[in-house]
Amino acid sequence: GFKIGGVVNYTNEKHYRKVDPRPEILVHNIKGKGFIGYQYQNHLLTAFAGIGKNTEEAGIMYVDQLLNAPTLEDTFVRFNSGYGFTAFNPTYNKFLNRGITHLWGAAYQFQKEKNNINISYQYSKLLEDLYNKSNVSSGSSQIIIDKNQITHKYRDITHLTKINYHFDGDAVDYLAKAFYKFSKHDNYSVLSQGQNFRYVENRFGLENGILKKENNKTLYAINLGAVYSRNVIRDLLSGVDKKVHYLEVNLAANTDLYKNEKNRINTEIFAKHYRALSEHLVYNASSSNNTFANQVIFNDHG
Repeated sequence: GFKIGGVVNYTNEKHYRKVDPRPEILVHNIKGKGFIGYQYQNHLLTAFAGIGKNTEEAGIMYVDQLLNAPTLEDTFVRFNSGYGFTAFNPTYNKFLNRGITHLWGAAYQFQKEKNNINISYQYSKLLEDLYNKSNVSSGSSQIIIDKNQITHKYRDITHLTKINYHFDGDAVDYLAKAFYKFSKHDNYSVLSQGQNFRYVENRFGLENGILKKENNKTLYAINLGAVYSRNVIRDLLSGVDKKVHYLEVNLAANTDLYKNEKNRINTEIFAKHYRALSEHLVYNASSSNNTFANQVIFNDHG
C-alpha cells in the first residue's frame, strides 16, 4: 500500500575561530521534506522532495589594509573550511548570506526476516546571495536586505548516494553503511559578472558497527568508519590552486546508562584520526604584500 510522511528541521548555531583570525558566524536553517512510498510485500519504493532556507551572518575579523580600496570591492575569497570571508573595505564589517535549497531523490528498501537493505539517491541545489553592506550611515551594524546590495552569488550542487544494511541477529545486530558524495561549489561576482571561485569535493565513506540491546536498552554499540576525500579548490582572483586528499578514521562507542519508559541517558566516546594523503598548493602573489597569504591562505592550507 501507499505511505506518506514528512519532517521539518530547524538549526540555530553560533561559532567562531580567532587563530587565523576568522569571523564569528551566526547560522539559522529551516528545512522540510515530504515523501510518498509504495510497499509491495518485502519491497518499499519511496520518492521525496524538500526545500530549505538558510541565513548566515559573518562579522569580519581580518582586513587586508594594503589592498583596501573602493575600486577593489570585487575582491572576495571564500575558503572551504567555512570561515573564509575576507573583504577589502573595513566600512562594511558584516556579511549576510541568504539561500534556498531544493532537493529531491528516491530510495529502495528490501526487508526479509532479519535482513534489511536500503539504497537511496539525493540531489540538492543551493542558490545563495551575499549581502555585504552594513547600515553605516545610521551608526547601526544591521545589514541592508536589498537586491542592489547583492555582490556575489553562490551555488552548491550535491549528489549523494547511500547504501545501508542491517542484520537483526539473535545476540547482536550488525550494521554496514557506504556512501559516495560529489559536490561542486561555485562563486560568482555580480559586480564583474564572472566566476572567481570553485570547490569540487569527492567523498567516499564506509562504516561498520555492532549493536547489543536488551528490552529496548542499548547495552553497547560500537562503530568503526573511514572517509576518503578528494578536494580541489581554485580561486581565480587571488591566484590560489589547492588540492587536498585526506583520510578520516572514526571510532565511536556508546551505551545507555539509564532507561525507562519515557527517559534515556546515553553516554558516548568518539575518536577521529585525520591524515592528509596528498597536499598541493600554488599561490600566485598579485603584490609584494604577503600579509593576506601568510595570515589566511597558508594558515587555511596548513
